[in-house]
Amino acid sequence: DIASAPFLWVIPLATFLATFVIVFRDESLISHDWVLRLQPTVVVLTLLFVTLPALVSEMAQGAVAFIAFVLTTLVCHRLLYDHRPAASKLTEFYLYMSLGGVLGGIFAAILAPQLFNTVAEYPLLLVAGLLARPGLLKAFWASDERDGIVMSGIIASIAVTVAIALDMAPATALKGGVIVLLLGISLAGFLQWMREPWCGGGSIACVAAVIAGTFAVSGVYSERSFFGVSRVMMTDDGTTKQLVHGSTLHGVEKIFDEDGNRIKEPVPGVYYHPNGPMVRGFDVAREATQGPMQIGVVGLGAGSLACFRKPDETIVFYEIDPVIDRIARDPKHFTFMSRCAPNAKTVMGDARLTLNKEKNRLYDYLVIDAFSSDAVPAHLLSREALAMYLTKIKPNGLIAMHISNRHMELESVIAATAETLPGIHAVFIDHRKAKLSGDAIPSDVLFLTRNKATADTLMTWWDARKADPRTTTPWSDDYADVISAIWRRYSEED
Repeated sequence: DIASAPFLWVIPLATFLATFVIVFRDESLISHDWVLRLQPTVVVLTLLFVTLPALVSEMAQGAVAFIAFVLTTLVCHRLLYDHRPAASKLTEFYLYMSLGGVLGGIFAAILAPQLFNTVAEYPLLLVAGLLARPGLLKAFWASDERDGIVMSGIIASIAVTVAIALDMAPATALKGGVIVLLLGISLAGFLQWMREPWCGGGSIACVAAVIAGTFAVSGVYSERSFFGVSRVMMTDDGTTKQLVHGSTLHGVEKIFDEDGNRIKEPVPGVYYHPNGPMVRGFDVAREATQGPMQIGVVGLGAGSLACFRKPDETIVFYEIDPVIDRIARDPKHFTFMSRCAPNAKTVMGDARLTLNKEKNRLYDYLVIDAFSSDAVPAHLLSREALAMYLTKIKPNGLIAMHISNRHMELESVIAATAETLPGIHAVFIDHRKAKLSGDAIPSDVLFLTRNKATADTLMTWWDARKADPRTTTPWSDDYADVISAIWRRYSEED
């Protein structure tokens, strides 16, 4: 939701390596008993937040998930330490450790995207981490009947979770059985909690895993690619379809009106509603063009903007994710493309590269609306990227950059970067104060143009103002200050 940046993943990587230092010693720096007691509870919370993310804030989810990661890593590495061989076999020991890393990498990067249509490996691996608890697997062969019941319940819950995650079993048919299973495992777990803490902890964690697995595959359609999970979902009232990528809405189409009648002509929602800045930009660009426009759109989404071109105008989309292109063009999911622009071209690949190959002065209106969940790729906001966009529009052309974001303040980034390019007018449209109804969502859009008359027209809008660069340092291919952009967003809210 933020960015693929080193400052994010270097923290868990460093922590992962630090856990080796903590446990690979005669006396661990952290009490292993406390780690074993805390792990099930924190894993339970993490899985519940995966299932019901609305329970707490994203920051709280991230904090709890990070703690679960650390505790699980400590448990696994402690087990590794306890089973270490004699010094004479250290070469073999490290070889097997490396092999485990290779297998894990193959599973995460190659197998999981092929096996799952959601990020189902996350709850599955959290549960698998519980199997590394000392003595857990031995309990399956325990003579005590109660231990056998608990372990059987754990294995059954894992099997159900895997089946649902693989989409091999219909969730509706399993719903009654899952409820019974949850109650049975919970009861058995609580009965065993005081005598064998790992039994209760493991059982309750598996309950959470079943819940996560039950809701892992939801919506009308779900497909996963290298770029994340795209889901087509129907609203509870059955009137509207939504395209969700990660945690963000990327398109909405109303299927039925309030009276239950099927809508004949598609009306885009969310950021692409008829009164939104990106749509109003069509008319401004037409006024400057005074003829049929050439339109370019970076980021296809559900294809909403296709319905705002006129019959004599050409529109070309630039999209990196083939799953998005398939969903947008399939009338079973959305009809914007099939009804409004069935012959529109989609250029596949990274827009920074594919758009650069196009001839200069090609477009009258160029929309930059490329999101991965809620993250705007930083390389599409740099000075070099803006300079390239400007070469692709005609002298009177207009660029609309959609910069709505929950985590980053991007107005000053684009404004400061645009100031490094001579002769550019930057106008910011703060549509967040608009009173909207239905499926419409307010948006932040920043327009760039060389034409002062076009900029003056934009400035007549009620929600327009000159873009403010503040004291922000311009972004380039060599420099992008994501942390400051996040800080500005949250400090503004405070």
